[in-house]
Amino acid sequence: MLAAFIFAVQPPARAEKTSILVGWSQPLSFIAPGLVYTAYTHHMYYWMCIDDINSAGGLNVPSVGKLPIEYIVLDDTYNEQTMLNNYQDLMEEGGTHPKCDLLLAPWSSEFNQAVAPLFESYQYPMVGLTVGSDVIAEKCKSGEWTFVFIVLGQPYEDAEQVAQVINFINTKVPTNPITKVAMAYRNDVHGQQHASSMKSKLESMGLSVPVYYAYEVVPAPSPDWDNFISNCQSNNVDVVMCFGYDEVAGFIGKCIAMSYNPKLVFHGPALETPNMIIQLGFNPGVMAGCVYYNGWPATAYKSPTLQAWYNKHRTYSKWFWANEIPPPYGPVNYPYGYAPFPASAAFYLGVEALFRAVEEVGLNGQAIRDRLRNSMNGTAITCTLGIGANIQVRFNVGAGMTISEHGTISQWQGGEMMDVVWPSDKASTDHIIYPKFPWDWGYEPDVNRDGYVDGKDLWLVAKDYGFEGPAYQKRTDVNYCRPSLEPADGYVDGKDLWIVAKRYGKEAPYGGWINY
Repeated sequence: MLAAFIFAVQPPARAEKTSILVGWSQPLSFIAPGLVYTAYTHHMYYWMCIDDINSAGGLNVPSVGKLPIEYIVLDDTYNEQTMLNNYQDLMEEGGTHPKCDLLLAPWSSEFNQAVAPLFESYQYPMVGLTVGSDVIAEKCKSGEWTFVFIVLGQPYEDAEQVAQVINFINTKVPTNPITKVAMAYRNDVHGQQHASSMKSKLESMGLSVPVYYAYEVVPAPSPDWDNFISNCQSNNVDVVMCFGYDEVAGFIGKCIAMSYNPKLVFHGPALETPNMIIQLGFNPGVMAGCVYYNGWPATAYKSPTLQAWYNKHRTYSKWFWANEIPPPYGPVNYPYGYAPFPASAAFYLGVEALFRAVEEVGLNGQAIRDRLRNSMNGTAITCTLGIGANIQVRFNVGAGMTISEHGTISQWQGGEMMDVVWPSDKASTDHIIYPKFPWDWGYEPDVNRDGYVDGKDLWLVAKDYGFEGPAYQKRTDVNYCRPSLEPADGYVDGKDLWIVAKRYGKEAPYGGWINY
């Protein structure tokens, strides 16, 4: 009788687990489409990594087995309170949506900083892809936040790397140094903290920052780039740094319209992605000389392993848009097949490392947190990049994630994606463009972007002769960069050779290379 009673009052058996549920929040609809596109571009690696794991049979969770990953993505319309509500809903039992086993971070430094206390409270490990905040870094280093992990370099790290690049330039070309820097920054966490760290670091080196401009974007109108450029001109600044997102394309457009050519332009997220610069109306030749300050860890894709990952995933955007992942308010005109941007492999590895930690320790939040923290001084987490590779990943508390063979600073040099330029031993090129060439030089058939249309350019076109594909994939499809001469046709052929030959001997009025 007692045995029968005990059996009768036992709670019903829990349903057998059939999948791992992952959730996150990001802007899916908003009045500023560029912002939504930027969020999608940077979060593409969530879907990419999940698809790769599922295609390999799922996530192998201890004591549970190999299960597929399912996901919930909630729209926060780039509203902070909505984002916080979304995550709380995904963290709690009995909410509007099922409680998730794992959560992925939101988009933007602002939102990562705002939601981190929730992740801490509910003990969900948070791997932030789009995080640039010294406040977050300090809270991680102090031990106040222990569930937060960072992929990109933080403002203090980015400032140090940019300072090294400027020191290198000033040492190599002392007759044409960088001494004055203008800064414009979006008045949010990313912009404020990057501008502050960079200003402090450069002034400590003896550089001056005579123009320091904060601007609003949401919901204010576009920044006043005309006045900002006028101030840059009147103060004779050498280099302009813009700490913002897709709105910086407006600054470049104004520079072109006003024929304002600083020696270098440093830009942030959005303009480092091939799809965004094409969508925003630029080609890689026009962007040549522009530098990305927030690219840690920037990947050169020079090793066979990274090249294999690059080749597999460069066409992922075709899947992404074909499967109606874009926001529902209208068509998206991204062409297919864009190359990943330099930090792409790091983004992917940051997400994969979270999943691989689960495979080692299970779905307990504290155990996952401890495994990620121990990767710094203990055993690194081994990731596959979705191609069966063995890539070692370490999370550095309060600092950017470390992977093998990565750099920190990248520059557009005319190719389909940015080249890693710093440190020099990690570079994918043998030079830094400095000073940058005029904006309109981007429409000349200077294939290697050295300031001359010559035999080297003819040789490069001849080498690619017969290529067929989207024009932006080959700088040797030169009529893509010279639409006034010939319409872009997606072929490297006699027309391209003819364009180079017709402009043969032309020389840029200024600009140049600094070889390592």
